[in-house]
Amino acid sequence: MSSISINIGDVFLIDTPPNGQHFYVAIAKTSDNKYLFVNLTDKKNNSERVCVLVPDPSLPRNKYLLTYTL
Repeated sequence: MSSISINIGDVFLIDTPPNGQHFYVAIAKTSDNKYLFVNLTDKKNNSERVCVLVPDPSLPRNKYLLTYTL
């Protein structure tokens, strides 16, 4: 089994059949070798607004550069 270095804020593009690929962000370290990840998806009309990720205006225009807003 290979190991990788994970930092809070790292983003991974993971294949999630049957729906294709989704972005996951490491948001917390839960133990020495475990992390909590959240999935990113498009905002829909019926989406919750509890946690919204928005583009950081100080970074170059790229749809994948995001910051957290709570």
